[in-house]
Amino acid sequence: MKCDKCGNELVNDSCEYCMWKGYAGPGLQIKEAIKEINETSRTNEKAKPKRLILVHKETGKEVYEGEIMADSWGEMVRITGWEKPHKPSSTGRIYCRDVDGGENQFFDRELFPSVFGCEWREVT
Repeated sequence: MKCDKCGNELVNDSCEYCMWKGYAGPGLQIKEAIKEINETSRTNEKAKPKRLILVHKETGKEVYEGEIMADSWGEMVRITGWEKPHKPSSTGRIYCRDVDGGENQFFDRELFPSVFGCEWREVT
């Protein structure tokens, strides 16, 4: 018997050439799955990147780099940067440095936004 697509001889009722080229068998299934994933991600609203900003929970004002804030222990720190959440279950991190000459005045600390009463908000 011969293959309907390419005309080659069938081996065990399948065409090795078409399977190798991805025209049939597992190769075709993989190509179709990748195509479906790509089409879904283009139309899926959740797949679109979100713009997040770090804000004070109480005031809603944006946190800026270099701002001096008190953490939940009452220590004054300077905000040196942050890392946005990398997945839905993450809260991200805020990097800070002591300003009152404490033991951490030369080193950045990495703390949760809730330590400063902050949260991430999506900007439209």
